Amino acid sequence: MTEMYERLRERLDEFPNGFPRTESHIELEVLGHLFTPEEAETAVSLALSPEPVSAIAQRMCRDESKLGEQLYGMSKKGLIWRRKGPDGQYQYGLVPWAFGIWEFQLKHLTK
Repeated sequence: MTEMYERLRERLDEFPNGFPRTESHIELEVLGHLFTPEEAETAVSLALSPEPVSAIAQRMCRDESKLGEQLYGMSKKGLIWRRKGPDGQYQYGLVPWAFGIWEFQLKHLTK
């Protein structure tokens, strides 16, 4: 399980503001608190810019309907980006830790 969170950490570290590894590995505990292992696996597969569920499902070899439900749930938890595309369908993408996941979590805490 720790391996999946390390993969997600590496993916988040690809953003310009990064998500560096620490000596204590506390970042993996934080990710484990926010993401289920299944959500982490999905997040690792997301592009850095939003794309339709159909494209993500094809790339991941997953059922589009079930993946769409998971992505929507992850976006409601503030883990990923969601927007409506030009066709009116939701699009999803990975967001950075800072100016992304962190701020979305703060928003959820203040509700």
